[in-house]
Amino acid sequence: MPYSSLNNIIHRRTCPTVGTLEKLCKGLNVSLSDFFDFELYPLKDESLTQEEDELINKYRSLSQNKQMLLDAYIDGLCQK
Repeated sequence: MPYSSLNNIIHRRTCPTVGTLEKLCKGLNVSLSDFFDFELYPLKDESLTQEEDELINKYRSLSQNKQMLLDAYIDGLCQK
């Protein structure tokens, strides 16, 4: 699956086809029924506050290099 297709699904919120979902499931090693089992795989962790959820989403939008820099910064803040 091209990166651009996955990027469109995530960032532009396009609706994937069944074939695309099957490819994603194969890559994730889950069945299509497990993919839609929201009790087994919840979309959102309800224990997170809105601020924590926003922080996680911002983190995920960063490049891998920026994620590493942020991890190092947070590690520095957490040291006693």
